[in-house]
Amino acid sequence: MFLCLCLTSTATFYASDGRLVSWNCLTQDEQCDPWERKYLEEMQTVAVFMSLAIIAEVACLTWNFITFCACCWKGYIIHPLIALSFLAALFQIIAVIVYALTYKGNIEYEPYHKYDYGFSFWLAVVALQLAGIDVIVAILTVCLGEEGL
Repeated sequence: MFLCLCLTSTATFYASDGRLVSWNCLTQDEQCDPWERKYLEEMQTVAVFMSLAIIAEVACLTWNFITFCACCWKGYIIHPLIALSFLAALFQIIAVIVYALTYKGNIEYEPYHKYDYGFSFWLAVVALQLAGIDVIVAILTVCLGEEGL
């Protein structure tokens, strides 16, 4: 989950033009280029869901640490890990789908934009794949934790 968090954060807050959303545009409308201004609602949706994914990933890591430190009740307090991992994956898949549909369907009509996804998009896709693996690992961890293994 730590690697997933790093990739999600990098894709969301990368400090150059390769970031997934333009935070300057989201906070100050006059700094948007015409394409960004046209698809501002979609960019806001991506920003919200990527931020929610980061929050869910931090919650997963925190819950893992709490469960790791608990000596007696591990089998009882580990259950929210599945839901937190699933929420992180769900938030990321929504953000990636919204971004992919907005970008792919509309970018070719703007002459100064290239028709390809940026570096941050692919980081988000890899983070999404890792989030899916984290859900599987969480399910296995809970099942094995209940068995006492």
